Amino acid sequence: MSPKQPEKFSKKQQQLEVTAENLFNQHGIKRVTIEEICRKASVSKMTFYKYFDNKMGLVKHIWDNWIEEGFKKLDEINAMDISFPEKIERMFEWKRAFTSKMSIEFIEDFLHIEGGVEKVRGRFFQFIIESQKKGDIRPEVRPEFIMAVLDKLYELARDENLMKKYPHFIEFNRELKDFLWYGLLPRESAA
Repeated sequence: MSPKQPEKFSKKQQQLEVTAENLFNQHGIKRVTIEEICRKASVSKMTFYKYFDNKMGLVKHIWDNWIEEGFKKLDEINAMDISFPEKIERMFEWKRAFTSKMSIEFIEDFLHIEGGVEKVRGRFFQFIIESQKKGDIRPEVRPEFIMAVLDKLYELARDENLMKKYPHFIEFNRELKDFLWYGLLPRESAA
């Protein structure tokens, strides 16, 4: 959910967003309360409810901001005159830096939130089709199949037993990226 008054930019709204993002990154979504966010942001609960219906409304607003930031970065990297594997590596490095500030609790909480993924899926589907047209992704692999595989891989990220095998979510993400883009063959054989 977006803020109740998106047309107005407010310093108090910004304080709430920045404070909540920092608290969520440190402690996860479940543990952080509206009261704690308001106290740390030096904003009243009444002011909080002026901008957001509830804590999940704020979480979804932050998520939407992150999606837009990610889309801008994807467009920036995609416009670079570098090879497709280099683009994938740069996108992964941006994502690694972005998620490295997040606690495992936050990532776990976030992975279990339903909804909000359709916008990302649609944009990534478009990216796959454009990459196939450029010859960066094999054209004989259906984009729908790639998306189905990604959905299953996302399910793996929710598997607590599997996640225990990785010291941090970013290590799982690295392995996922390498598997998706390079497959099982050693890199020198994949070309």
